[in-house]
Amino acid sequence: MSHPQGCYQHEAGHRAQGSCLDGVHGARWRRGRRWRDAAIIAICALCVHVLGCSKLLTTKPAPGERFDAPLDGLDNGELGDFQAGHTQFRKAFTIAEGLGPIFNNVSCASCHSGDGRGRVDVSARMPPPVFGVGLIEALSDSVILSHEDPGDSNGDGISGRANMVTPAPYVPATEPGGGTGPRVGRFGRKASVSSLLQQTVEAYHQDIGMTSSYRPIENVNPLASHVVPGLDPAADPELANGEIEAVMQYMRMLAPPTPGEWTAQRRRGETLFASAQCASCHVPTMRTGAHEIDALANRDVTLYSDLLLHDLGDALADNRPDGSADGHEWRTAPLWGLRIAREFLNGQLFLLHDGRARSVDAAVRLHGGEAAGAVNAYLAMPPQDQAALVDFVGSR
Repeated sequence: MSHPQGCYQHEAGHRAQGSCLDGVHGARWRRGRRWRDAAIIAICALCVHVLGCSKLLTTKPAPGERFDAPLDGLDNGELGDFQAGHTQFRKAFTIAEGLGPIFNNVSCASCHSGDGRGRVDVSARMPPPVFGVGLIEALSDSVILSHEDPGDSNGDGISGRANMVTPAPYVPATEPGGGTGPRVGRFGRKASVSSLLQQTVEAYHQDIGMTSSYRPIENVNPLASHVVPGLDPAADPELANGEIEAVMQYMRMLAPPTPGEWTAQRRRGETLFASAQCASCHVPTMRTGAHEIDALANRDVTLYSDLLLHDLGDALADNRPDGSADGHEWRTAPLWGLRIAREFLNGQLFLLHDGRARSVDAAVRLHGGEAAGAVNAYLAMPPQDQAALVDFVGSR
Protein backbone atom coordinates (compact mmCIF):
# COMPACT_ATOMS: atom_id res chain seq x y z
CA MET A 1 0.00 0.00 0.00
CA SER A 2 1.49 3.34 -1.06
CA HIS A 3 1.32 6.11 1.44
CA PRO A 4 -1.68 8.44 0.97
CA GLN A 5 -1.31 11.72 -0.88
CA GLY A 6 -4.38 13.37 0.54
CA CYS A 7 -7.62 12.94 2.47
CA TYR A 8 -10.12 13.96 -0.19
CA GLN A 9 -10.99 14.12 -3.87
CA HIS A 10 -12.32 17.02 -5.88
CA GLU A 11 -15.72 16.58 -7.52
CA ALA A 12 -13.96 16.17 -10.88
CA GLY A 13 -12.18 13.11 -9.51
CA HIS A 14 -8.68 14.56 -9.35
CA ARG A 15 -6.66 13.60 -6.29
CA ALA A 16 -6.01 16.68 -4.19
CA GLN A 17 -2.57 17.46 -2.84
CA GLY A 18 -1.27 19.19 0.25
CA SER A 19 -3.57 17.60 2.83
CA CYS A 20 -2.83 16.90 6.47
CA LEU A 21 -0.83 13.73 5.72
CA ASP A 22 1.64 15.10 3.16
CA GLY A 23 5.25 14.52 4.20
CA VAL A 24 4.50 11.70 6.66
CA HIS A 25 6.65 8.92 5.30
CA GLY A 26 9.81 6.93 5.89
CA ALA A 27 10.28 5.06 9.13
CA ARG A 28 6.95 6.10 10.60
CA TRP A 29 5.19 4.07 7.93
CA ARG A 30 7.12 0.94 8.82
CA ARG A 31 5.85 0.60 12.39
CA GLY A 32 2.96 -1.61 11.51
CA ARG A 33 -0.28 -1.53 9.61
CA ARG A 34 -2.50 -1.24 12.67
CA TRP A 35 -0.63 1.71 14.16
CA ARG A 36 -0.49 3.40 10.80
CA ASP A 37 -4.19 3.03 10.02
CA ALA A 38 -5.15 4.21 13.49
CA ALA A 39 -2.87 7.23 13.10
CA ILE A 40 -4.45 8.13 9.78
CA ILE A 41 -7.92 8.05 11.27
CA ALA A 42 -6.87 10.02 14.32
CA ILE A 43 -5.03 12.72 12.38
CA CYS A 44 -7.83 13.15 9.86
CA ALA A 45 -10.39 13.34 12.66
CA LEU A 46 -8.28 15.92 14.47
CA CYS A 47 -7.97 18.02 11.31
CA VAL A 48 -11.72 17.93 10.76
CA HIS A 49 -12.38 18.83 14.41
CA VAL A 50 -9.86 21.65 14.69
CA LEU A 51 -10.10 23.15 11.22
CA GLY A 52 -13.78 22.57 10.69
CA CYS A 53 -12.93 21.18 7.22
CA SER A 54 -11.93 24.62 5.99
CA LYS A 55 -8.41 23.43 5.20
CA LEU A 56 -9.18 19.77 4.61
CA LEU A 57 -12.23 19.49 2.39
CA THR A 58 -13.15 21.32 -0.77
CA THR A 59 -16.06 23.75 -0.51
CA LYS A 60 -18.63 24.54 -3.15
CA PRO A 61 -18.03 27.95 -4.75
CA ALA A 62 -20.60 30.67 -4.16
CA PRO A 63 -23.05 31.15 -7.08
CA GLY A 64 -21.28 34.28 -8.34
CA GLU A 65 -17.97 32.42 -8.40
CA ARG A 66 -19.17 29.77 -10.87
CA PHE A 67 -20.08 29.49 -14.54
CA ASP A 68 -22.90 26.97 -13.93
CA ALA A 69 -25.10 28.69 -11.35
CA PRO A 70 -28.77 29.51 -12.00
CA LEU A 71 -30.13 33.03 -12.15
CA ASP A 72 -31.44 34.54 -8.94
CA GLY A 73 -35.21 34.62 -8.66
CA LEU A 74 -36.12 31.33 -10.36
CA ASP A 75 -39.16 29.55 -8.93
CA ASN A 76 -39.17 25.86 -7.99
CA GLY A 77 -40.46 24.75 -11.39
CA GLU A 78 -37.81 26.76 -13.21
CA LEU A 79 -35.11 25.38 -10.93
CA GLY A 80 -36.32 21.88 -11.76
CA ASP A 81 -36.05 22.69 -15.49
CA PHE A 82 -32.58 24.08 -14.85
CA GLN A 83 -31.40 20.89 -13.16
CA ALA A 84 -32.87 18.68 -15.90
CA GLY A 85 -31.09 20.75 -18.54
CA HIS A 86 -27.90 20.68 -16.52
CA THR A 87 -27.93 16.88 -16.70
CA GLN A 88 -28.66 16.85 -20.45
CA PHE A 89 -25.95 19.47 -21.09
CA ARG A 90 -23.37 17.11 -19.57
CA LYS A 91 -24.65 13.93 -21.22
CA ALA A 92 -21.88 12.21 -23.20
CA PHE A 93 -23.30 10.53 -26.31
CA THR A 94 -22.12 7.23 -27.74
CA ILE A 95 -22.16 5.88 -31.30
CA ALA A 96 -25.04 3.62 -30.32
CA GLU A 97 -27.03 6.72 -29.35
CA GLY A 98 -26.22 8.48 -32.64
CA LEU A 99 -22.91 10.24 -32.07
CA GLY A 100 -21.47 11.37 -35.40
CA PRO A 101 -20.56 10.30 -38.02
CA ILE A 102 -18.91 13.75 -38.02
CA PHE A 103 -18.46 15.41 -34.65
CA ASN A 104 -16.15 17.67 -32.65
CA ASN A 105 -16.91 16.24 -29.22
CA VAL A 106 -19.26 13.94 -27.35
CA SER A 107 -21.23 16.38 -25.21
CA CYS A 108 -22.15 20.04 -24.89
CA ALA A 109 -19.96 20.35 -21.82
CA SER A 110 -16.90 18.89 -23.58
CA CYS A 111 -16.29 22.09 -25.56
CA HIS A 112 -17.60 24.75 -23.54
CA SER A 113 -11.31 24.99 -24.71
CA GLY A 114 -6.67 25.80 -59.93
CA ASP A 115 -9.40 26.12 -62.40
CA GLY A 116 -11.88 28.42 -60.72
CA ARG A 117 -12.25 26.11 -57.72
CA GLY A 118 -13.14 27.50 -54.33
CA ARG A 119 -10.96 27.28 -51.28
CA VAL A 120 -11.68 25.95 -47.84
CA ASP A 121 -12.01 28.74 -45.28
CA VAL A 122 -10.64 27.70 -41.91
CA SER A 123 -10.99 29.83 -38.80
CA ALA A 124 -9.77 28.84 -35.34
CA ARG A 125 -12.43 29.51 -32.73
CA MET A 126 -12.57 29.24 -28.97
CA PRO A 127 -15.94 27.90 -27.80
CA PRO A 128 -17.90 30.86 -26.41
CA PRO A 129 -19.20 30.71 -22.84
CA VAL A 130 -22.86 29.85 -22.39
CA PHE A 131 -23.57 31.62 -19.10
CA GLY A 132 -25.79 34.67 -19.44
CA VAL A 133 -27.12 33.74 -22.89
CA GLY A 134 -30.68 34.00 -21.58
CA LEU A 135 -30.07 37.63 -20.69
CA ILE A 136 -28.55 38.24 -24.14
CA GLU A 137 -31.58 36.58 -25.75
CA ALA A 138 -33.89 38.76 -23.65
CA LEU A 139 -32.45 41.99 -25.09
CA SER A 140 -34.78 43.39 -27.74
CA ASP A 141 -33.58 44.03 -31.28
CA SER A 142 -34.31 47.73 -30.78
CA VAL A 143 -32.03 47.96 -27.74
CA ILE A 144 -29.12 46.47 -29.69
CA LEU A 145 -29.85 48.55 -32.80
CA SER A 146 -29.83 51.74 -30.73
CA HIS A 147 -26.04 51.38 -30.48
CA GLU A 148 -25.51 51.09 -34.26
CA ASP A 149 -23.53 53.75 -36.11
CA PRO A 150 -22.65 52.08 -39.44
CA GLY A 151 -21.71 55.35 -41.13
CA ASP A 152 -19.75 56.71 -38.14
CA SER A 153 -22.04 59.72 -37.94
CA ASN A 154 -20.37 61.02 -34.79
CA GLY A 155 -16.87 60.80 -36.29
CA ASP A 156 -15.33 58.76 -33.49
CA GLY A 157 -13.91 56.14 -35.87
CA ILE A 158 -16.28 53.45 -34.59
CA SER A 159 -18.98 52.16 -36.91
CA GLY A 160 -20.67 49.19 -35.32
CA ARG A 161 -23.50 47.46 -37.14
CA ALA A 162 -25.78 44.55 -36.46
CA ASN A 163 -25.41 41.28 -38.32
CA MET A 164 -28.92 40.99 -39.75
CA VAL A 165 -29.57 37.29 -40.26
CA THR A 166 -32.41 35.07 -41.45
CA PRO A 167 -33.40 32.52 -38.81
CA ALA A 168 -33.47 28.84 -39.73
CA PRO A 169 -36.86 27.75 -41.15
CA TYR A 170 -37.56 25.62 -38.07
CA VAL A 171 -37.43 28.60 -35.68
CA PRO A 172 -41.01 29.84 -35.26
CA ALA A 173 -41.95 33.47 -34.81
CA THR A 174 -42.98 32.63 -31.25
CA GLU A 175 -39.33 31.97 -30.37
CA PRO A 176 -37.11 34.98 -29.55
CA GLY A 177 -35.08 35.76 -32.66
CA GLY A 178 -37.36 33.62 -34.84
CA GLY A 179 -39.71 34.27 -37.74
CA THR A 180 -39.28 34.93 -41.45
CA GLY A 181 -37.76 38.39 -41.62
CA PRO A 182 -34.18 39.48 -40.93
CA ARG A 183 -33.41 39.52 -37.23
CA VAL A 184 -30.53 40.89 -35.18
CA GLY A 185 -27.82 38.27 -34.79
CA ARG A 186 -26.42 38.07 -31.28
CA PHE A 187 -24.94 34.59 -30.74
CA GLY A 188 -21.60 33.36 -32.05
CA ARG A 189 -18.26 35.09 -32.55
CA LYS A 190 -19.71 37.00 -35.53
CA ALA A 191 -23.27 37.34 -34.21
CA SER A 192 -24.45 35.02 -36.99
CA VAL A 193 -27.37 33.47 -35.06
CA SER A 194 -30.41 35.29 -33.71
CA SER A 195 -32.14 32.45 -31.86
CA LEU A 196 -31.08 30.36 -28.88
CA LEU A 197 -33.13 27.48 -30.28
CA GLN A 198 -31.13 27.59 -33.52
CA GLN A 199 -27.86 27.90 -31.63
CA THR A 200 -28.71 24.80 -29.59
CA VAL A 201 -29.98 22.70 -32.51
CA GLU A 202 -26.97 23.55 -34.70
CA ALA A 203 -24.50 22.84 -31.90
CA TYR A 204 -25.96 19.37 -31.45
CA HIS A 205 -26.03 18.77 -35.21
CA GLN A 206 -22.67 20.26 -36.22
CA ASP A 207 -20.55 19.64 -33.12
CA ILE A 208 -21.89 16.31 -31.83
CA GLY A 209 -23.54 14.87 -34.93
CA MET A 210 -26.93 14.39 -33.27
CA THR A 211 -30.03 14.68 -35.44
CA SER A 212 -33.39 16.02 -34.31
CA SER A 213 -36.75 16.80 -35.84
CA TYR A 214 -35.32 20.25 -36.54
CA ARG A 215 -32.25 18.83 -38.37
CA PRO A 216 -33.20 15.21 -39.23
CA ILE A 217 -30.42 14.54 -41.78
CA GLU A 218 -26.92 13.56 -40.64
CA ASN A 219 -24.18 16.16 -41.03
CA VAL A 220 -22.05 14.58 -43.76
CA ASN A 221 -19.97 15.76 -46.70
CA PRO A 222 -21.59 14.43 -49.89
CA LEU A 223 -18.13 14.19 -51.49
CA ALA A 224 -16.97 11.79 -48.77
CA SER A 225 -18.37 8.56 -50.19
CA HIS A 226 -17.34 6.52 -47.15
CA VAL A 227 -19.33 8.73 -44.78
CA VAL A 228 -23.02 8.51 -45.57
CA PRO A 229 -26.24 9.29 -43.69
CA GLY A 230 -27.30 6.43 -41.46
CA LEU A 231 -23.72 5.31 -40.81
CA ASP A 232 -24.34 5.19 -37.07
CA PRO A 233 -26.75 2.55 -35.73
CA ALA A 234 -29.23 4.96 -34.14
CA ALA A 235 -32.44 5.78 -35.95
CA ASP A 236 -33.02 9.42 -36.92
CA PRO A 237 -34.00 11.68 -35.31
CA GLU A 238 -31.62 10.80 -32.50
CA LEU A 239 -32.69 13.54 -30.09
CA ALA A 240 -36.15 14.18 -28.76
CA ASN A 241 -37.35 17.77 -28.90
CA GLY A 242 -37.63 17.69 -25.13
CA GLU A 243 -33.90 17.05 -24.79
CA ILE A 244 -33.08 20.10 -26.90
CA GLU A 245 -35.58 22.22 -25.03
CA ALA A 246 -34.12 21.10 -21.69
CA VAL A 247 -30.63 22.23 -22.68
CA MET A 248 -31.99 25.46 -24.13
CA GLN A 249 -33.82 26.23 -20.89
CA TYR A 250 -30.74 25.35 -18.85
CA MET A 251 -28.57 27.79 -20.81
CA ARG A 252 -31.33 30.39 -20.74
CA MET A 253 -31.29 30.34 -16.94
CA LEU A 254 -27.51 30.27 -16.41
CA ALA A 255 -26.36 33.29 -14.42
CA PRO A 256 -23.24 35.25 -15.33
CA PRO A 257 -20.58 35.40 -12.61
CA THR A 258 -20.64 38.45 -10.38
CA PRO A 259 -17.91 41.07 -10.90
CA GLY A 260 -15.18 41.57 -8.35
CA GLU A 261 -15.19 44.07 -5.52
CA TRP A 262 -14.57 47.70 -6.33
CA THR A 263 -11.20 49.14 -5.36
CA ALA A 264 -9.77 52.61 -5.90
CA GLN A 265 -7.58 51.25 -8.70
CA ARG A 266 -10.53 49.60 -10.43
CA ARG A 267 -12.58 52.79 -10.17
CA ARG A 268 -9.73 54.62 -11.89
CA GLY A 269 -9.49 51.81 -14.43
CA GLU A 270 -13.18 52.17 -15.24
CA THR A 271 -12.70 55.88 -15.89
CA LEU A 272 -9.70 55.18 -18.12
CA PHE A 273 -11.68 52.45 -19.92
CA ALA A 274 -14.31 55.01 -20.84
CA SER A 275 -11.90 57.83 -21.72
CA ALA A 276 -9.98 55.54 -24.09
CA GLN A 277 -13.29 54.80 -25.88
CA CYS A 278 -13.21 51.11 -24.95
CA ALA A 279 -16.77 51.51 -23.65
CA SER A 280 -17.96 52.68 -27.08
CA CYS A 281 -17.98 49.02 -28.17
CA HIS A 282 -17.80 47.26 -24.81
CA VAL A 283 -21.02 48.94 -23.68
CA PRO A 284 -21.24 48.37 -19.92
CA THR A 285 -24.99 47.86 -19.58
CA MET A 286 -28.10 47.14 -21.63
CA ARG A 287 -31.55 46.41 -20.22
CA THR A 288 -33.98 43.60 -20.93
CA GLY A 289 -37.73 44.09 -21.28
CA ALA A 290 -40.70 41.96 -20.35
CA HIS A 291 -40.08 38.20 -20.22
CA GLU A 292 -42.06 35.09 -19.25
CA ILE A 293 -39.23 34.17 -16.86
CA ASP A 294 -39.30 36.82 -14.16
CA ALA A 295 -35.57 36.40 -13.46
CA LEU A 296 -34.85 37.61 -17.02
CA ALA A 297 -37.34 40.50 -17.08
CA ASN A 298 -36.36 44.16 -16.76
CA ARG A 299 -32.78 43.35 -15.82
CA ASP A 300 -29.64 45.41 -16.31
CA VAL A 301 -27.29 43.19 -18.32
CA THR A 302 -23.69 44.16 -17.54
CA LEU A 303 -22.06 42.18 -20.35
CA TYR A 304 -19.75 44.98 -21.60
CA SER A 305 -20.68 44.48 -25.25
CA ASP A 306 -22.89 46.14 -27.84
CA LEU A 307 -23.28 42.77 -29.63
CA LEU A 308 -22.49 44.57 -32.89
CA LEU A 309 -19.95 43.83 -35.62
CA HIS A 310 -16.75 45.87 -35.75
CA ASP A 311 -13.75 45.79 -38.08
CA LEU A 312 -10.86 44.89 -35.77
CA GLY A 313 -8.08 45.10 -38.36
CA ASP A 314 -5.74 42.75 -40.17
CA ALA A 315 -4.13 41.19 -37.09
CA LEU A 316 -7.41 39.65 -35.95
CA ALA A 317 -8.93 38.98 -39.39
CA ASP A 318 -9.77 35.39 -40.30
CA ASN A 319 -10.85 36.36 -43.86
CA ARG A 320 -13.93 34.18 -43.48
CA PRO A 321 -17.37 35.75 -43.98
CA ASP A 322 -20.27 34.71 -41.78
CA GLY A 323 -23.68 36.04 -42.69
CA SER A 324 -23.19 39.71 -43.50
CA ALA A 325 -20.00 39.82 -41.41
CA ASP A 326 -16.81 39.99 -43.45
CA GLY A 327 -13.43 38.49 -42.62
CA HIS A 328 -12.32 41.50 -40.57
CA GLU A 329 -15.46 41.89 -38.49
CA TRP A 330 -16.22 40.40 -35.10
CA ARG A 331 -19.01 40.76 -32.58
CA THR A 332 -17.82 42.72 -29.56
CA ALA A 333 -16.83 40.06 -27.05
CA PRO A 334 -18.61 40.40 -23.68
CA LEU A 335 -16.18 40.93 -20.81
CA TRP A 336 -18.26 39.42 -18.03
CA GLY A 337 -16.78 36.33 -16.40
CA LEU A 338 -13.14 37.34 -16.94
CA ARG A 339 -12.62 37.56 -13.19
CA ILE A 340 -12.91 33.81 -12.68
CA ALA A 341 -12.04 32.57 -16.19
CA ARG A 342 -8.41 31.95 -15.26
CA GLU A 343 -9.47 29.63 -12.43
CA PHE A 344 -11.43 27.43 -14.84
CA LEU A 345 -8.67 27.34 -17.50
CA ASN A 346 -5.86 25.85 -15.44
CA GLY A 347 -4.56 29.24 -14.37
CA GLN A 348 -4.36 30.70 -17.90
CA LEU A 349 -6.46 33.07 -19.95
CA PHE A 350 -7.29 32.39 -23.60
CA LEU A 351 -8.70 35.62 -25.00
CA LEU A 352 -9.93 36.74 -28.44
CA HIS A 353 -11.78 34.49 -30.88
CA ASP A 354 -8.88 32.06 -31.26
CA GLY A 355 -7.45 32.18 -27.75
CA ARG A 356 -4.10 33.61 -28.84
CA ALA A 357 -3.99 36.34 -26.19
CA ARG A 358 -2.99 35.10 -22.75
CA SER A 359 -3.57 38.38 -20.93
CA VAL A 360 -5.86 41.40 -21.09
CA ASP A 361 -2.89 43.57 -22.05
CA ALA A 362 -2.02 41.27 -24.98
CA ALA A 363 -5.64 41.24 -26.15
CA VAL A 364 -5.83 45.04 -26.12
CA ARG A 365 -2.61 45.40 -28.12
CA LEU A 366 -3.88 43.04 -30.86
CA HIS A 367 -6.93 45.18 -31.57
CA GLY A 368 -6.87 47.30 -34.73
CA GLY A 369 -9.29 48.76 -37.26
CA GLU A 370 -12.07 50.60 -35.47
CA ALA A 371 -10.32 49.97 -32.15
CA ALA A 372 -7.04 51.61 -33.23
CA GLY A 373 -7.86 54.86 -31.43
CA ALA A 374 -8.59 53.05 -28.19
CA VAL A 375 -5.37 51.03 -28.48
CA ASN A 376 -3.32 54.18 -29.11
CA ALA A 377 -4.88 55.81 -26.07
CA TYR A 378 -3.99 52.76 -23.99
CA LEU A 379 -0.40 52.68 -25.27
CA ALA A 380 0.00 56.37 -24.40
CA MET A 381 -0.95 55.77 -20.77
CA PRO A 382 1.73 55.52 -18.09
CA PRO A 383 2.25 51.97 -16.79
CA GLN A 384 0.24 52.55 -13.62
CA ASP A 385 -2.80 53.65 -15.65
CA GLN A 386 -2.47 50.67 -17.98
CA ALA A 387 -2.35 48.44 -14.92
CA ALA A 388 -5.50 50.07 -13.52
CA LEU A 389 -7.40 49.58 -16.78
CA VAL A 390 -6.27 45.95 -17.04
CA ASP A 391 -7.25 45.33 -13.41
CA PHE A 392 -10.71 46.78 -14.04
CA VAL A 393 -11.30 44.64 -17.14
CA GLY A 394 -10.00 41.54 -15.39
CA SER A 395 -12.38 42.10 -12.48
CA ARG A 396 -15.57 41.90 -14.56
